[in-house]
Amino acid sequence: MNPKYAQIIDCGSIPLWNSISQIVMHMERFKEIGGACGEIECILAEKKEDGTDVGFVESVLLRAQYVEYKLGHYLDKAMESMFGFISVLPGAF
Repeated sequence: MNPKYAQIIDCGSIPLWNSISQIVMHMERFKEIGGACGEIECILAEKKEDGTDVGFVESVLLRAQYVEYKLGHYLDKAMESMFGFISVLPGAF
């Protein structure tokens, strides 16, 4: 095998119907790119698996984790790009 591209997706990730083709098209357009990643959106559940509502504390924790993840990621990657180097392509961006 000698593939032109390799796609790695984290376990539990559900890509949108066009996300992989969008990344491939981006890499076709910009030949100097060595890697590309997409953005992961967290699904904030309103109900648990058993059908009961998510409690207030659980809801606050889920939303706090979402905000922390987004802010941390954007600040980390912006700082790294200022130095012209992204240390790791986020698998869960």
